[in-house]
Amino acid sequence: MTTKAALLASLWLVIPGCTRHSGAEPSTTPPTTAPPTSAGPTSATPANPPSDAPVDLTPVRLASYSTGSSCNLVHDGQHLYWLIQSMAEKTGPKKAARAERAGACGAVLDCARTRGEVMRVPVAGGPEEVVARTSEWPWTLEADATSLFWIGYCSSALWTVAKSGGTPKTLGPKGLQIIDHVVEPERVLVAERFGSTKGIHAIDRNSGTARVVAARGAAVWLIGTLGSRVVWAEDAGGSYAVYAAAQPGERVRLGEIRGMPMDAQAVEGGLVVRTTAAIVRIAEAGPPVEIAALSEYADRGSLGIAAGSVYWANGRAGTLARIGPDGASREVQVDGEPCGVAVDEQHVYWLDRGRRAVMRAPLAVFAAP
Repeated sequence: MTTKAALLASLWLVIPGCTRHSGAEPSTTPPTTAPPTSAGPTSATPANPPSDAPVDLTPVRLASYSTGSSCNLVHDGQHLYWLIQSMAEKTGPKKAARAERAGACGAVLDCARTRGEVMRVPVAGGPEEVVARTSEWPWTLEADATSLFWIGYCSSALWTVAKSGGTPKTLGPKGLQIIDHVVEPERVLVAERFGSTKGIHAIDRNSGTARVVAARGAAVWLIGTLGSRVVWAEDAGGSYAVYAAAQPGERVRLGEIRGMPMDAQAVEGGLVVRTTAAIVRIAEAGPPVEIAALSEYADRGSLGIAAGSVYWANGRAGTLARIGPDGASREVQVDGEPCGVAVDEQHVYWLDRGRRAVMRAPLAVFAAP
């Protein structure tokens, strides 16, 4: 779920609903282009080591990462996917009226020079590949079994491409100033917070048509769905009020949360939400429950969830953290500057601004003394 005022190197700018690193740098490692592959997720994971062999807990570098890029990592069982943001070299005098533009997040950027790449690497290790190239900064990556989805920084449009690679295309009517999105099998829910048709829209994945399904006229932060209900948050002055609706016009208040919603993951019986201040569980019944407070820097990047445990990164501290279904928590030092996290049955993965890399370590790192 990011800003545009003059770019200041290595500075994070945060405005309501938007988080972007303003000093994006091009990747220095030329990756290969993704060949066509089978599109669906797989449960295949690296073989377990012999039970009597010691587990090497040393983090392993899987791929390159540009420190100025969107900090969310997607895991589909076979590959990890992430985004790269870069700036093309200036080729002549800038024409501000044409090149600079404020998109849905409100800050000004030299859009004519923005570029991006959607990347992937096998979870078991291998060459990193370019799935797609974009003519603007991509951010907020999501995926389903066959496709990837993101938002264009300058166009504020929803973009999609097959996991097997190809030319990205926009999805939905022109003019929507999209800021958040949630992918579902037949539709993509999007929030328009700054445009003329505020609210939550459902974009049909086949026809590309859109209709308002909740919060018409309101400036909202889209969180996700609980069964047939759409869940969102609104600024309540010091906190954020959470609402749900099963049909347009409905507005049921579920409670309040600390901090601005930034990332959400579906879990059995509800949603786990990362805000700028906490990690919160929103169940199908009852008010939101805070399960962990976040440090100053822990509000950056995606959550990882596996076997009922929630994983996240504390960038400036150089740590990864986990809280189990029983409420027990653990924090481990991995150095670098970790942000977006993904996890499976054997490993934890993260983007690392300090190492400029996509990293992997065994889950056993959380059990080490």
